[in-house]
Amino acid sequence: MCDVAPPRGVGRDAGGNMVTHKFAVGQAVFFSPDRHQEHTKGARFKIVRLLPETANALQYRVKSETDGHERVVREDQLAR
Repeated sequence: MCDVAPPRGVGRDAGGNMVTHKFAVGQAVFFSPDRHQEHTKGARFKIVRLLPETANALQYRVKSETDGHERVVREDQLAR
């Protein structure tokens, strides 16, 4: 059997099941950083790009609506 990469916007969970990104490109979200990250909790960002899964977490490229800086974040750090 050949492993084929899932389509963009799709990843796999720990059980190997397909999972999709919860948020869409262009959607406004709130970012909650990890404790060691310096950033204002609850800052608004816009989804710029869906990224592949890394370390069992779907990722996104987001852009700050305040200062325009972009960063890569995990899905569990975002909320509607």
